[in-house]
Amino acid sequence: MALIQSLFTGITGLKAHQERLDVIGNNIANVNTIGFKQSRHTFSSVLSDTKFLGTGQTSLLAGRSAQQIGHGTQTSQILTDFSDGGNEFTGREEDVAIQGSGFFIAKGNGKEVYTRDGNFSLSTSQTLVLGASGYGIQGWNAQITQTGEPNINTGRVPEDIVIPVGTARRAKPTTAVELSGNLSNTGDLALNGTILQSPVLGSDASGTPITSATLLSDVKTDIEVPGTFVTLFPNLVAASADAPASGIIEVSFTKGGFPVKGTFLVGEQDISNPDKAKFDGITVGDFLTFTERLMGLETHIELDGTTDANFARNSDGVADNARDAAEVTVTAEGKIEILGNVGVVNEIGFLKFVDVTKSILAPNNLEFSKLQDATGDSSQRNFTIFDSLGEPHQIRASLALESQDSNGSTWRYYIEGEDATEQFSANQGRRALETGTISFDVNGQTTLTEPVEVVQNLQSQGRFSNLTFNIDFSRMTQFTSADGSEIVVSQDGLAEGVLERFSIGANGVITGVFSNGLTESLAQIALASFGNTNGLISEGGNLFARGPSSGAPEIGAALTGKRGSLLSKHLESSNVELTTEFTNLIATQRSYQANARTITTSDSILQELVSLIR
Repeated sequence: MALIQSLFTGITGLKAHQERLDVIGNNIANVNTIGFKQSRHTFSSVLSDTKFLGTGQTSLLAGRSAQQIGHGTQTSQILTDFSDGGNEFTGREEDVAIQGSGFFIAKGNGKEVYTRDGNFSLSTSQTLVLGASGYGIQGWNAQITQTGEPNINTGRVPEDIVIPVGTARRAKPTTAVELSGNLSNTGDLALNGTILQSPVLGSDASGTPITSATLLSDVKTDIEVPGTFVTLFPNLVAASADAPASGIIEVSFTKGGFPVKGTFLVGEQDISNPDKAKFDGITVGDFLTFTERLMGLETHIELDGTTDANFARNSDGVADNARDAAEVTVTAEGKIEILGNVGVVNEIGFLKFVDVTKSILAPNNLEFSKLQDATGDSSQRNFTIFDSLGEPHQIRASLALESQDSNGSTWRYYIEGEDATEQFSANQGRRALETGTISFDVNGQTTLTEPVEVVQNLQSQGRFSNLTFNIDFSRMTQFTSADGSEIVVSQDGLAEGVLERFSIGANGVITGVFSNGLTESLAQIALASFGNTNGLISEGGNLFARGPSSGAPEIGAALTGKRGSLLSKHLESSNVELTTEFTNLIATQRSYQANARTITTSDSILQELVSLIR
């Protein structure tokens, strides 16, 4: 029986070394497989046949050792070596290599698998998938917050990563504006604003002077026939005897040489009634408030309705052009008088009111006379900002030299919303956004170092109702300049752009680059780590599945926990070392041959034993 047993012992050696050859062959076959991890085969002995258990030592005899005969070898373990392979540059944005521990997470066919293969591509549905299998790569897509900024929450359950190249559109609302440049210190002080005055207007046929409470439909003028007062806005029509008149009055003028036009909707306001809420008012006071706001005048009336403490009038009742002295009023004579902001760039001209409700009756064009020009050294600049939808809005910044003394100079700035003037009205907002002063010391440097917050009420659906941005004046200077005053503007907002390409960072964050120059985080790739990576089960296709001894996946971002970093535009090469594999191949071949010799030798001895009976 012993000789027969030796045959089977040799067979165990052949079988075990054959398995080792399989492992080595698989390693060599996958020497160019992306992210492949080589395996290592180890042996262990088979249970031995105990001939003698041995004895312990006594006072008379030494102990005897046990006597056992082994029955061959067997495969002990086939362990996967998860050490990093080399990194091969590919140049593709979709290719990613893991440096260190961790696995990409992929889902498909109703199951979750793990891989070191970073050869990704975009599917027709614009999801990031593993190219070999089409499984969706898992991660966290960015969520756009109410402020318009992307937010990636790695605490959520990972999902398919979506990268909508060519379809995603983003805009960046303006949050910061910087004004720079030089303001000349050689000009005249800005002491006067434009003063415009209308002809006398009556509230009835006898020419009783109008007041702020006079209905627009009752305003009369004698501009055609002196002494004969006729209706100024003849096209305003009331729906019934008890209803106020309605219609459209167009206001047009120039400011700083640029044309401005606005439309006043005549009608009773009622915020609770959508049909009436669109109207701007029915009285002369309503109309003058609209005009005041359309002109962007910084008046002596604060937003809460109180009068500015710095405002004063001269003995003749006319404002003295003090700070915030601009206004639109009705004089005791029944004339509409307009006092504009100081500075040449704030000059108001060619003002007229026209009833454009309909063309049945010829309207009376109410034109104004100029009593005073705006004076004073000043500078202006129009620039564009963007809202949350990327729509552009025009802003006008003007500065006027307010005062000079031995300590330096003071300029007043006016910030106005220039665009969509037809939408500005008494119940919708104001064109004048902000005013204040900038002081310069005797060295020409500004003392205004903190940005000024400006809020523009957009009054449009589908976007933030208020666009808030800061204006930084700290780079403005005041030196003598032959070229006069100038303002240079830069701002951080961007119009709508389309996602053109993307890149992947070391932490797995996918950053999109849009056609407008905006860069934005789109998503972040998730990585999984395991307590026992050798417990993973290979499923082919460079995929691993969770095994009974692998432990649960610990999911998180790259560069956190035990997880390594990512290297974009690279793929991880196989970690198979051919020199070692060829050496093991030779050693395994010799071992296999030796085990075969055990079998042939036992066979020869058995033949001799059988020959004894001849």
